[in-house]
Amino acid sequence: LRDLRREIVGRGLSALLLSNPCNPTGQLIEGEDLKGWVKIARETQCSLVLDEIYSRYIYTQRMAPTDAHWRIVSAAQFVEDVDKD
Repeated sequence: LRDLRREIVGRGLSALLLSNPCNPTGQLIEGEDLKGWVKIARETQCSLVLDEIYSRYIYTQRMAPTDAHWRIVSAAQFVEDVDKD
């Protein structure tokens, strides 16, 4: 996360665009890491634009949509103010 802040500030970025989870590699930013990304974007006033089209496809041992452990990962859970974040 320190590198993310340095890149945003050092390059003067006003927006970041990424896919999460990333297709086709399946890389996923979640939990505290994703919360950190949202926080850094907020603090640096850098818009974080996430393509979360695959957010319902987080594969674990149980992969049926009816499974109680089916989950979705989205940065929306860390947004504090939709007008500022």
